[in-house]
Amino acid sequence: MNVVMNPPNLGSSSSLCRGSEIPSLSWTECVTRGSSVRPGGRSRLWSSDVKWPNLGVVQSAADSGEATPGSRKGFGSPKKAVKPDPKKGGSSKRYQEEKGVVVLNNAARTADREGATQLSKVIDVMDKGEDEESGKLENLRVKSFSPAVTSSDNMSGPFYEKLVNRLQLLESKGEIAVAQAKPLPSFDRWVFGGERYLQFLVDQRAVFQALRDVIARIKKEGCGDEGAVALGGAARAVSLFAEDLGLDRCTALNADINSFAESLNGRGHSLGAFAVSTQAASYSKYIRQLGSSSLEYGTKARDACLKLLAHVFTNYVSHLTTGMRIGAKAMDNIVVLRQTNAVSFYRDYALEGKDPLKLFIQTINSAGRCLGSDEDHEQVMDELPKAMQRTSLLLSVLAVEEQAVETL
Repeated sequence: MNVVMNPPNLGSSSSLCRGSEIPSLSWTECVTRGSSVRPGGRSRLWSSDVKWPNLGVVQSAADSGEATPGSRKGFGSPKKAVKPDPKKGGSSKRYQEEKGVVVLNNAARTADREGATQLSKVIDVMDKGEDEESGKLENLRVKSFSPAVTSSDNMSGPFYEKLVNRLQLLESKGEIAVAQAKPLPSFDRWVFGGERYLQFLVDQRAVFQALRDVIARIKKEGCGDEGAVALGGAARAVSLFAEDLGLDRCTALNADINSFAESLNGRGHSLGAFAVSTQAASYSKYIRQLGSSSLEYGTKARDACLKLLAHVFTNYVSHLTTGMRIGAKAMDNIVVLRQTNAVSFYRDYALEGKDPLKLFIQTINSAGRCLGSDEDHEQVMDELPKAMQRTSLLLSVLAVEEQAVETL
């Protein structure tokens, strides 16, 4: 899925880009058809030629207990490594760098194999132009959602499929006008340095931390038997994504950011220069507001939980698909990342060998079963456009063609 938008002004960092200020962002949450992606490869991920994971293949594997392509590649077992061949020579340090690239390439190939012929979509998001630098994300509105195939009216089935089908229906009914902003460089031309990548990690941590904190409170305070029934199962659905599920990204992000900070200290930088961006701070605040509302009583609490579930979906599904390509691109672009092998964000899960994408699909389907009615499902899906655009804004810092990135 591509998201095209006018992100907030990146300020002084925009001087690192070639040409004018970034006018839009093309973001793919999905996977491409065709060959595997490798650092420096020519996969046109960030284009209209994209596809969601094959729901039939992924779902059938999840339901049957079979390993998905990701689990067959050891996606959930990052510590298992092959010893370097002493006959080939080369230092241990070089081996560690190459191993990190291989890990991310394997994950990218997994996503490629899961991309099939089912769905292809484009979302265009435009801002109203009222205040680009304020980070008022509520000023954004979806302008176009264009599927390559016609969606079925059959909305039965697993909740994961229903969420995807709803996005497809928005365009098939002609409910969203088409708009196209000035395009960014295609994904294969993205070249960003360590400073921008670290900003991306800091922003991701802020959002995932907000999700973790809010979900933990809902699980602790809103999921007693009486409370869960009163909320129609909405609190229970959200609580399924608590930290003990094993998908939380905060610990991994902390590890990666700390590795960067240690490397940057000797290069005249400090982590203090990488404060949370305006868009990430605004998004985190919105998530926490939903969390506060979810702990109140009555309809307001239930509605907040249902909205929050949409944001859980968009953040995790984007990371488990497009996120792997972001990691591979970063390994290709940034020397210090290869040296530190700081890819825990993409690699490390406390899942004891389980495939994270498979687990996510199973859990979102379980969340759907917790909800009390089709009306609850509808409310989650009504929040999807807003969740998509806010999630996608976090990628704007990487959508550039920088020069001299080898300095960091």
